[in-house]
Amino acid sequence: MDLKNFRQRINLSEETSLVRNPLKDLTDIIEQALNIANQHDRLIQESLGLNLLATGQSWVITQYQIRLNHDLVLPRDLWIDTAIIELNRFFIVRRFTVRQGSIAYIEIDTQFALFDLNQRKMGRINVDDSRLEYILNPAKSPSIRGLRRQLAETYQSVAHVIQAEDIDANHHVNNLVYLRWAFAQLPSSRWQQAQLKQVQVKYLNELLPSDQVQIDTLLRADTSSIIEDQVVIRNVTQAKDACIIGLEWQETK
Repeated sequence: MDLKNFRQRINLSEETSLVRNPLKDLTDIIEQALNIANQHDRLIQESLGLNLLATGQSWVITQYQIRLNHDLVLPRDLWIDTAIIELNRFFIVRRFTVRQGSIAYIEIDTQFALFDLNQRKMGRINVDDSRLEYILNPAKSPSIRGLRRQLAETYQSVAHVIQAEDIDANHHVNNLVYLRWAFAQLPSSRWQQAQLKQVQVKYLNELLPSDQVQIDTLLRADTSSIIEDQVVIRNVTQAKDACIIGLEWQETK
């Protein structure tokens, strides 16, 4: 059995357009991809007896690199392929490819870190297990790159209140909620005049239910065919940036 690659079919409820409803459809696809990763993890555990998590530990997502490679209208019948493409003491990287036949519509590189739920801090992954060679597929090189807050005075800032439904099983704001907050800051004209090509997300510090939040948005002027916007989610209570989201667009008008 090949444990280095895993794939599952997904069926969208209807033809999906990342132009008409980008937030819902993109986050739905990411959620399905993460569920497929859980299935792959269970298969690895059943086949090899290998579980990288101990009691009281969980995976947390520290980065996304999402590439939209094709037309943003997706067919209903799709496959999601996944492979672990990098693994070290600090994180693992999974690549998800959303495809139909030879057409790869979306690629999602996702970096996971081990999180100790009791101590509320990152842990170390055991990389000395010889069974890891049966699950690691390093042939697909990672493409996650660094992301920093842009130095600019043109951020638009709004305060935001965390809701109960924003909190996940790890007792902090769910990783996809940050995307929802970021997309809500974008003017409708951005979607009308440009096509989203890439989303990069870097999670820096967790947000807890009692934290105060500020959302800073930097919209770039349309000075070239490639537009790069940035949204920064700030933990005001801790005086720290919680998340940086970069959005790359291809101008269409």
